[in-house]
Amino acid sequence: SFDNGHYIPRQHNATRFHELNCHSQCGRCNAFEGGRMDMHAIYIDELYGEGTAGKLRALSRTTKRLGHYELIGIGYHYEIKAKQLAKEKGIKL
Repeated sequence: SFDNGHYIPRQHNATRFHELNCHSQCGRCNAFEGGRMDMHAIYIDELYGEGTAGKLRALSRTTKRLGHYELIGIGYHYEIKAKQLAKEKGIKL
């Protein structure tokens, strides 16, 4: 099975829903191996460019309070993206 693996742990609100921080990850690595942060950092830098993992680490140290309406907006944003992806792949939701 696969999980949504976070490079920076979810308790850091500034990066919790950041698309560069979340990737498909095998359940074992995510749950039992601490997310394999070392390998995840390499993957992020290869995928998005050198230094991206470092930028995410820096962003995670900032304070961000997610309000009720912001969380609703994030949910709506991903609902639209899921529908678009399902349509592209011919998947019925």
